[in-house]
Amino acid sequence: MLGCAIQHDSICSQLCKCFARRSCARGNGDRMSLNKHRRFQAGWGGMRIRAGALPIALCAVISIGLLGGCESRSYPRVRMTATVESNGVRYSGSSVQEYLCTPSTHLMNDLDKCSVRGEAVVVDIKGKGLLFLIFDMPGARSITEMPRSVLGAASSDPLHATNAALPKHWTLQVDQMPLMVKFRDINDGYTVQQVDPEHLEASFGPNVKLVSVEVETTDEPITKGIIQKYIPWVMLKKNSMYRGTGENPFSETLSQARFTSEFER
Repeated sequence: MLGCAIQHDSICSQLCKCFARRSCARGNGDRMSLNKHRRFQAGWGGMRIRAGALPIALCAVISIGLLGGCESRSYPRVRMTATVESNGVRYSGSSVQEYLCTPSTHLMNDLDKCSVRGEAVVVDIKGKGLLFLIFDMPGARSITEMPRSVLGAASSDPLHATNAALPKHWTLQVDQMPLMVKFRDINDGYTVQQVDPEHLEASFGPNVKLVSVEVETTDEPITKGIIQKYIPWVMLKKNSMYRGTGENPFSETLSQARFTSEFER
């Protein structure tokens, strides 16, 4: 670790404080432990650089690069609404979600992540089943990709998007939509299946199609209780969809965190 033998309220000292604040940003699955913060701060605060060993300018350059993420941030909050048509009748479901995106810096690329608070969108297609738009993207490796895609549909800089900078309303294209799933047996998470948004009839039967997935900014509270209403078993961590049998590999890529941020930890 590098350090600076300058005053307590120096740029380097502020840098350590900033890093701790950034790393503690709320979110599901994208935090660094408090112990890691302390080790980082101890490394910076507990070492001294002799005069002439390293130009103070270097410390300033590093600080500028990292302090760029210290500005106070707004957390984009949106209502996502999915509409499905079945035999000429339209059904909709919506959810208020809040996104926290933490841009990376030159030295900490692992912080370039997004997390989600709230719950997945659920559309109850009467007589056909439930369609879920979850916190994931087709082929994605983490929750990070979903809010990036949703915000990126309306902003050229999704990692810095705020409600004030976003349009009031926008429509997602197919390749921007969250991953869609259904359960063959709503009481068994292992029966989860991926749904093709362009061919809902393949999963729900004839004359079923997706009409739209729309997003609008809002200041309403995040959605809670919808997932518990439809699939209460997913709220308990012990009832994971993972069984390890290999019979349904797709189910083993999902977790409760893809459906809600409110499950019991």
